[in-house]
Amino acid sequence: MRVFIVPAGNPRTKPRALNAGLMLARGELVTVYDAEDRPSPDQLRRAATRFAAAGPDLACLQARLVVANGADGLLQRLFGLFDNLQPGAVRLGLPLPRGGTSNHFRADLLRRAGGWDAFNVTEDADLGLRLARFGFAIGDLPSTTAERAEPSRRAWFNQRRRWTKGWMQTALVLARGGAARDLGVRGSVAVALMMVNLVGGPLFAPVALPLLLIHLARAGLPTPGTAIELCEATLAASVFALGVATPVWCGYAGCRARGLSPGITLAMVLPYQMMIACAAWGGLIDLVRRPHHWRKTPHTVAPNGRGRPVNRSSP
Repeated sequence: MRVFIVPAGNPRTKPRALNAGLMLARGELVTVYDAEDRPSPDQLRRAATRFAAAGPDLACLQARLVVANGADGLLQRLFGLFDNLQPGAVRLGLPLPRGGTSNHFRADLLRRAGGWDAFNVTEDADLGLRLARFGFAIGDLPSTTAERAEPSRRAWFNQRRRWTKGWMQTALVLARGGAARDLGVRGSVAVALMMVNLVGGPLFAPVALPLLLIHLARAGLPTPGTAIELCEATLAASVFALGVATPVWCGYAGCRARGLSPGITLAMVLPYQMMIACAAWGGLIDLVRRPHHWRKTPHTVAPNGRGRPVNRSSP
């Protein structure tokens, strides 16, 4: 074991620390864990076995994150990315942002892709899409890592605020050109829909949801709507489907997969999405005012029976 202190400098972000560690890494495989993670004991061995049996273009394996305290509250239950979206995208061969922890890389391919973007505050999203642009394969590792979702609403809000800002940064990088050529038609459409889900939906939800309710209330009227009203209704329905219904359904399916009571998640559709919308607008303000500032999230180690949880800060 070696503890390495990252030299002073800017930006003070997790991806900059990861790049410093990558320069010192001597093995063929590189794995990222957060300090509070509790991975399955055989996860490293399973990842190494998968890499040994796979082709040379497999660049990354993403393990599945499990919220260890998912039964503690509503915010912790709505976390279904690694149980649903990730395995489905891998089966379909579609690009998808990686998680920020429990991901395993071939060191040489990671270096060829340029490592992590030190200025992106969701370095996992940027790297996952960049690996896809290089033509490297990304796989799903059916091994779990337990971590705690913070019950504090303030911590949750700041974390989502940073995530949304990072997704906006990633979208701006993709918009600079060449992404459509690198990803192909299917990949480009998937990424575009994903950005609508992650960025467009939360930003426009405060406007789109009231519009959708208004047009639903008018649906019984005999007079046809104008072209503008039709466009408004179409936009509102699209934002609801891609930016509201989809993530809530993933949370619902994730609860069922983990044996948690999922019914309450459907009742949280509007309140939860309004909270996401507030975080998204906060992320947009941060993108303009402090584009590379990393809003840290306090974490506690998942209890393992050998002592009390320890307060930590990430990164």
